[in-house]
Amino acid sequence: MKSMVEFLTKFRRVVEILSSDKSCTINLALLLKSELEDVLKEDENDSIVVGELKRRLLARLDFRYPVDDLLVTSAILDPSCCDLLIVDKYLRERGMTKAEYLAQQVRLHVLESHLPQEAQQHHEETPADDAHPAQPGPSTGRTTKRKSNTAEEVLTLSRKHSKNKDGTRAAAIDREIRQYLDACNPSDVTDNDILAYWRRRINQYPWLTTAVRRFLCVPATSTTAERVFSIAGLTVTAKRSRLHPDRVDIVIFIHENYEVCRNLFASN
Repeated sequence: MKSMVEFLTKFRRVVEILSSDKSCTINLALLLKSELEDVLKEDENDSIVVGELKRRLLARLDFRYPVDDLLVTSAILDPSCCDLLIVDKYLRERGMTKAEYLAQQVRLHVLESHLPQEAQQHHEETPADDAHPAQPGPSTGRTTKRKSNTAEEVLTLSRKHSKNKDGTRAAAIDREIRQYLDACNPSDVTDNDILAYWRRRINQYPWLTTAVRRFLCVPATSTTAERVFSIAGLTVTAKRSRLHPDRVDIVIFIHENYEVCRNLFASN
């Protein structure tokens, strides 16, 4: 029984780390999976029960704890997890280097996401046809069609002979990634605060810090969301069922950010 408790305690610790709501957790997922794989290795000193449990858990580990692009990208964006063996194995299977893979993910999830916003902004700044009504007078469909074709032709020529913004952005992303991977040092991450690490480098790596905000905001488990639902259940009781939703949001927000709110009001 003692060996079983010691064995399961290691899993409990992994769950506690991944369920934290005070720091980023998704970047640590592959590091902790590597630790679990090491824990599940058979040992000649294991009891029959523990040995069988290890075999069963190891057989289902990849199914229950799969390695995907989100976990790999998040690990690479953390200098303390960038050189994990599990990351190298994932990239070898795809025939890619870290720089190539990270550039692909940043272009896919950051670069392309910026283009629709710019296009939307351009669309909003372009006056609508209703704002400039056509002058009354005879018109023909041929004139409208010719005007439309001319506009499309001008736009095509403009794109052809203008500076390639996408290429400029891609080059900037590649340059940032090379600099980051060359300077990557696990000791630079102090107190396991990966966000502080990137805040200090926001001017040096603007594209990568944007990627960090997009990837590392994802919690590794659903525990934090379930915790909020639990707090909401304790707040909206049968005797407080008429609370306005906005008031409930405020109560939950203060509960989850009590220390921040207290320091904020104390400073004022």
